[in-house]
Amino acid sequence: MSGQPPVQGSPNSILRPSCLIDNYRFILGTPLNITTCAPGFYCPNITAGNPSTYPQYCPPTSDCQAKRLQGDYCEPQGFFEPMVCKRGFYCPDFKTMLPCPAGSYCPDGTFKPQPCGMLSYCPPRSAVKQEYLGVALALFIDLLILSWFVHYKLKERYIHRHEKHTEEAPLLPPKPDVVDRLVRTLSFRTKKTKKGGFEEQGIIDAFKKSMNGEDISIKLKFQNMSLTLPNGLTILNGVTGEINPGRFTAIMGPSGAGKTTFLNVLMGKVHRTKGDLFINDVMADLSKFKQLIGYVPQEDIMLRELTVRENMLHACRIRAPSHWTDAEIQAYIDALLRALKLDKVAHSLIGDEVVRGISGGQRKRVNIGMELAGLPIAIFLDEPTSGLDSTAALNVASILKNMSKLGLTTVAVVHQPRSEIFYELDDILLLIPGGKTAYLGPREHICEYFENLGYQFDPKLNPADILMDIVSEQVKPRSGYASLRASDLAEEWEFYKQNGLHRHQSIQRPIHKTLSFLDNYDDIESNPSHGTMRSYEFNDEKMFNLDEQDLMEQQQAFEDGTIQRTPPPPPKDEVVRPMPSLEKVPKPVSFRAKFLDQDPSLTDYSKARKPTLSVKRSMNGETAVPALHRKLTRTMSIKTTPTRKAQQASQEYLLRVCQGRGASFSKQFMYCFKRAMLQQYRHILGFVWEVAVASITGFLVGLAMLQMKGILYRGVLVDVYSLVSAAPLEAFVPQTGLIFGMAVCIAAAPAGTNTFGPELVNYYREAAAGHNKLAYYLAKTVAAVPRICVSALHMTAIWYPMATPRSPFEKIYLVLLLQFYGIYGLASIVSMVLRRENQAVLATLAGFFPTTFCGYGPSLNDAIAGKYDFLMWLSYTRWGNEAFYTEELTPFRQLFQVDTISQPIIGYTLDRVLFDFVMMFLIGTSLRVLGYFVLVWYNRSRQR
Repeated sequence: MSGQPPVQGSPNSILRPSCLIDNYRFILGTPLNITTCAPGFYCPNITAGNPSTYPQYCPPTSDCQAKRLQGDYCEPQGFFEPMVCKRGFYCPDFKTMLPCPAGSYCPDGTFKPQPCGMLSYCPPRSAVKQEYLGVALALFIDLLILSWFVHYKLKERYIHRHEKHTEEAPLLPPKPDVVDRLVRTLSFRTKKTKKGGFEEQGIIDAFKKSMNGEDISIKLKFQNMSLTLPNGLTILNGVTGEINPGRFTAIMGPSGAGKTTFLNVLMGKVHRTKGDLFINDVMADLSKFKQLIGYVPQEDIMLRELTVRENMLHACRIRAPSHWTDAEIQAYIDALLRALKLDKVAHSLIGDEVVRGISGGQRKRVNIGMELAGLPIAIFLDEPTSGLDSTAALNVASILKNMSKLGLTTVAVVHQPRSEIFYELDDILLLIPGGKTAYLGPREHICEYFENLGYQFDPKLNPADILMDIVSEQVKPRSGYASLRASDLAEEWEFYKQNGLHRHQSIQRPIHKTLSFLDNYDDIESNPSHGTMRSYEFNDEKMFNLDEQDLMEQQQAFEDGTIQRTPPPPPKDEVVRPMPSLEKVPKPVSFRAKFLDQDPSLTDYSKARKPTLSVKRSMNGETAVPALHRKLTRTMSIKTTPTRKAQQASQEYLLRVCQGRGASFSKQFMYCFKRAMLQQYRHILGFVWEVAVASITGFLVGLAMLQMKGILYRGVLVDVYSLVSAAPLEAFVPQTGLIFGMAVCIAAAPAGTNTFGPELVNYYREAAAGHNKLAYYLAKTVAAVPRICVSALHMTAIWYPMATPRSPFEKIYLVLLLQFYGIYGLASIVSMVLRRENQAVLATLAGFFPTTFCGYGPSLNDAIAGKYDFLMWLSYTRWGNEAFYTEELTPFRQLFQVDTISQPIIGYTLDRVLFDFVMMFLIGTSLRVLGYFVLVWYNRSRQR
């Protein structure tokens, strides 16, 4: 506005008409009762000491009014009306307005240029700062990650290329490998041995050393083991018997017979409703000896992104005796890989449906090897041969047979094995539908037992198939024998155990001619080459219904040698195999000798078992018991029965061995952290996509805010200057926080479910094996922190130069970082309780709840009035918004009425940024504490 307004009245008039309304007509303005302009305002026509030039307010024109309502400032409407110092300029005093210099920026109301900082672009007359420090930092980190990845990728390729050109691939990669680079551990190469398999001295020595030099074992005895569901359905019904160490025991039966249930009940994974379990003749539960037990699930549960050796090495490091060095652990793993015939694929990835890896048979052997890596003395397997071709299944059965020769108690659920696998078994527990026992004893005698019931076994057919047909009622006994149902087979077995006779066996039928059993067990122990199956053969066809005098004569005939001992010819489908050499295989249950040798009084020699004859009296002295009954009931594992004192001593020794197993908490944390970092290295593409999504999200949010031109807040001008204020913009900062909260949910929630979701089943397996749950959880949580930091950095780096806020870059980054931290914790909880296919969507939805209660809508004042403000206290987004609100509004306190108008409208508390950040961290940490309890308590049955 140029020119001077006309003077009204006398020269002594205080005010002059200075407000232009239309047609260059001037009217008198409204005095603002101030003598000068405040900092940040421009008043060039004011003269100090001249009241006629003091600031005045003029009615705005229609154009000016519309501009102010749209949130912009218009030119002064009079000669003495104050104005806000323009964007891109600064006003060192109220009469001077200068362009903002290069390297600085000057938003509305600036009286001192603000420095832009390092790596910023601020040309002259800049109203905002375009800072690229975050972009540079993100690019630098990206370059470091790329260099690290390429380096180790080339190293891996070199290792695999070197393996292909060597006659035998080295079992250990050159140091430092990917894992040992992250956390340094000792690596070395073990000496190659000529001998392979489970008879390799390295494996035998490792097992002995893990037991402190003693050959100990576990004998299981169970009585009336039963399980009835709450709905009244009986799964197991009175299973009684024993499982001896050093023998490969198979649990067989048709579908629905309770095979896997019995295995779970035996291990304590499922609580039985009735029955007792004895471990080495002392009543106890296997859960007490979790560190000494191995369980191989039916599914091949392992981390598919790791190699064969990495999976087995981790299991051994966690479960091996605590005093073992890393050199000893790696030596044992090398020997175990050779024994399992996995040394040629030791550095191959397990693979899955997408990534090509090892074969199904090799994967099954890795599944077994992960449990053998823990050096157990009892191992349980759920259908280890299911899903394999016949050759792979036979290889697995041979491995289990060799494992039992080490003195391990080996129990496996075997579903309809081929004949070669059937003959690898030592003992068989045959169950029928309803969970009842149809047979429990040596495999050599099962066919003879059922032949005495009238069933026929064709030598050309697989005996296991015939047995399945028998218990499934698909075949009937031959003519002259009573027809039996499946339930009758269980009753027949119970009757036979008590009386030595079959209920349905005719009393006129002659006893089976050949009665074979293992003779002279003591002689076998002293001379292993004598360990063959001998037979007693009757020279006549005497009837089984012998009276007492006949029995006495029969017994005398054995003693006089009238009944000749002649070895029978082997069956056509079976070869008589000698007992394994006891010189090569540790004797089972020899831990008893430790206590018996030290204290001979612990042995009750009066209870020592004596060799029995092929025909003996029953308890009432009236019924003859055939030799087959004696063969099935004879105990071959020990020669003496220890007293109660010896039993308790052996139990205490097992507990002491358990206490010495397993790495310390700090070592388990370190091993799990190494593995988690290695997983991220193998899943580098997923990490790249996660960062890309965060960057794209930050770009889209920044693109939407470009039109704001860096103006995120505008309030009511201070004091009397409020008359010339533009429309306030007080809710845009909380609105931006809401948008950012949603963007973080979209970018981070799906990625957060990958922390635990994909490997929950692997966690369940490791937890059941005795791994420290807290060490695993903390390691996975800490390993996710780099992903959180990098993703939050990229989102902030892209958004910040586009939105050009007043807040410092580091404060905005911290707000977003803690929001990522919170949503990761929330998504982890969701992934623990939902199915894999639903986790990403529902985790994103769950993240919208704390975002909604950020203080924008509903506002904090609305929440207080509605009595649900506690929800906002639990929202990490609310505290981030409050910190963001403080950082954006604080620089404008000299220009706008921040504390009197803006803050009460929204309800945030200003000037407590540190408190806001602490609250965000505490909420995120609380979510992780809650996540740990969810992880431990949810699906507890699968962690037993």
